[in-house]
Amino acid sequence: MGEGHCASPDIVGRPCIAFTKARARIAFTKARKLRRLFTSAATLAPQGAPGRLLLFRLLMTDSTIPRAYEQWRTTPIDRAEDAAYTFGYHLMQHCRSEALKATAPASLPTTAEEFQAEVAAAVDKALHNVMDLLEGFWQAHAGGGHTVEYTLSVCVKDANRAPVERIDISPSLLDLPIGYWKWKEGKFR
Repeated sequence: MGEGHCASPDIVGRPCIAFTKARARIAFTKARKLRRLFTSAATLAPQGAPGRLLLFRLLMTDSTIPRAYEQWRTTPIDRAEDAAYTFGYHLMQHCRSEALKATAPASLPTTAEEFQAEVAAAVDKALHNVMDLLEGFWQAHAGGGHTVEYTLSVCVKDANRAPVERIDISPSLLDLPIGYWKWKEGKFR
């Protein structure tokens, strides 16, 4: 017998309506309280004000979102991990999620070619959005009072793996999102 199913012998295996309604009522109540909390903080405090920061810190205790910059740990390896989690959060939010939204058609592909085209479009959207993320197209927040910017560098090394030159290629004036479409076509000069 699974969770949410009735134990009565005459209706074994059928969803228990009372149980389902009770869970829905609890979820609705929690959502309403959270909405009320957010609304009151938002109306009491303008953007960037301490009330919003307090709300942001309250919400940042959830492991589904990264720590606010103010809460990043102090040891170098832990700080790097917190920064990486922030990057991963924005990567999933802007790149992966948007690509998956693009693959939600009304009907499934019926041929291998349609399937391949749909997958290619999703990959293109995700990679293009990575370029947008690196170029700062979206404002990426790291807590109530901080934003983050991501950089991409090319580090040239000699045969002994000693660094020769490091060149930041993003964010810069190169416009990586436009470059992506050229690279996709096989143009690398």
